[in-house]
Amino acid sequence: MWSVAGGFGGTMQAPVVSLNNYGLRIEAGRGTATAMIANSIMLGNITGAQTGVKITMTGTNSTSGIFGYNGTNETTNLAFALRVDGTAQIAGFSFGPADMWAGNAVIGSATVVINTSTPKIALGATANAITHSNTSAGFYVDGAGNFKISDGTNYIRMTGGALTTVTSNYTLSSGKTSAADTANAGLWISGADFYVGTASDASYIKYVSGALSLAASSFDLKGGTTLNITQTKVALGTAASSRTATTATAGAFIGQDGTFGFYIDADNYVRSNSGLQIASSNFDLKGSTTLHMTTAKLAFGTSAQSRTATTASTGIYLDQAGDFGL
Repeated sequence: MWSVAGGFGGTMQAPVVSLNNYGLRIEAGRGTATAMIANSIMLGNITGAQTGVKITMTGTNSTSGIFGYNGTNETTNLAFALRVDGTAQIAGFSFGPADMWAGNAVIGSATVVINTSTPKIALGATANAITHSNTSAGFYVDGAGNFKISDGTNYIRMTGGALTTVTSNYTLSSGKTSAADTANAGLWISGADFYVGTASDASYIKYVSGALSLAASSFDLKGGTTLNITQTKVALGTAASSRTATTATAGAFIGQDGTFGFYIDADNYVRSNSGLQIASSNFDLKGSTTLHMTTAKLAFGTSAQSRTATTASTGIYLDQAGDFGL
């Protein structure tokens, strides 16, 4: 082979290098293995490491490819590698046919894993062993929407659509700086306390130091349509929010102005309506042992409940039949 007018020409027996219309070909397998020379770019069956770049075909896929070194050690001075077997190292990361990782080149003990076949991303001391369901320390996220952040004891994770948080010291705040912050409006939730309120505690609900308290400048509590509690009334019964002391349906009402109504039906109720109104289909009023009033009688005196018109002890007796005793 010779150089002619800036090109190559001629023939060689069993050539290692050939030039044809397809381009340049180096049959490294026919050539003798040659150690890499420092500060060179070498092409062929090149072995070993020196500062430089080699494009080599050694006959073994794992040692054939494009390699760059910054020293003489093939492992510790490897700057980059693109191997024929599909693996690579670039910028501190290692690549396999379906994985990318950093740190230890053994994926089972790597600190970073990006797996395109699962797919998943994991960070941790043993990244490939981390899953969304175990408590291994690190970070994990996968293509199914599962994720986990854990220090080995405390964690937040999404597994199969269920979000779980486990922590020995939990705090969620917005506005308020602590459970004792009465000045700022906002929210404070910790493992021991719950507090949500307006500025200067104008309105709040809180459970702090084992005590539940609630305050409101405008309060309205409803339970369906049958319970309504505001700062001016307590009402129970049908259409509770519109109930008053004189509403003639079963229920109860107490107002801040002193009005009230306890209504069962048209024959049984107690209410204030321009005065006190009481109705009962079966009335029975006792005052210790000396007063007894029913729909049938009125008795005052010793043993009033058993008193009759003829009882011979101090007292008064009147009944619906017209009998009486004084």
